[in-house]
Amino acid sequence: MTPLDAAWWVVCVVLVVSGAAKLFEPGATDSTLAGLGLRAPRGSGRLLGAVEVVLGAAGLLATPGAVAQVVAVLVALLYLCFAVVVFAARRSGLDDCGCLGVRSRAPSLGHVVLDAAFGAVAAAAALAGPTDLWGGLASLSAVAAVAVAVAVAGLAGLVVARI
Repeated sequence: MTPLDAAWWVVCVVLVVSGAAKLFEPGATDSTLAGLGLRAPRGSGRLLGAVEVVLGAAGLLATPGAVAQVVAVLVALLYLCFAVVVFAARRSGLDDCGCLGVRSRAPSLGHVVLDAAFGAVAAAAALAGPTDLWGGLASLSAVAAVAVAVAVAGLAGLVVARI
């Protein structure tokens, strides 16, 4: 297990949480897309949420190999698209980035940088070969595994609280 593995898991957990929020309340995402002039079909926010949950979960669970690398590439592309959307929402003066369902958050440059950084982490994981959460934690002692799991969950929670 490497620091890149832990960063990859944070990226995936945040994706699952933001996707779940969109599944339950897709309206903010739909409004952001409409506010940007995108002709997204009805239910796009919920569909995007489902994609996020599936890709995030796959990133956490896929054992090392070609499938895990493809998932990491898709996650990298998704986060880079998020960076572009948040940047466009900021430039357009929208009040909400649409990232977390009912919790409104103004788009910021910090959010753009975070999305780009998460895309870079996912791209690095794709190149290095991402490690699944269970396999990575199993390679550690019980105490270290608990510490890493708590750190990953805590960092993901901090990120979600900030976006």
